[in-house]
Amino acid sequence: MRSLRDAAHACLPEHRRRGLSFRQRTSYNDTLYQAIQVNRQTGHLATIFTPPDLVDSRIFMQVPPEAEAWARSSALPAPPQDYDVLPLDLPSWPDAAITGPAMFAPVRSEVPILGTAGGENFAYFRLQVGPGLNPQSWYLVGQM
Repeated sequence: MRSLRDAAHACLPEHRRRGLSFRQRTSYNDTLYQAIQVNRQTGHLATIFTPPDLVDSRIFMQVPPEAEAWARSSALPAPPQDYDVLPLDLPSWPDAAITGPAMFAPVRSEVPILGTAGGENFAYFRLQVGPGLNPQSWYLVGQM
């Protein structure tokens, strides 16, 4: 029969049972649970075109592909897959367009940005990028 002390000792993590020292992590990037911005009216992924007063930040479990069947059978809420609808009255400029990458395309690292800018009254351009579908901050990457 095990004593209470032995049972409690068995519940300790391995590093404590062996008397190993470690540095406690004070911060980490959680990749299992992620905050995703969602349009509360449509339930779709919020984008830069979603009115700010309709954007909610919701936490979803991002399960790996091998656990997707389990997540569905457990009725875990899944993050939306569709982007919010684009407004019909988006401004357009016939002499200025970004042709690549496509709108909402996932990108990483260095990405070539292709397009044109010109026209009769063309004076300058400024190109800014922001992280995510609904950027809260913008970074200047080029101007002329």
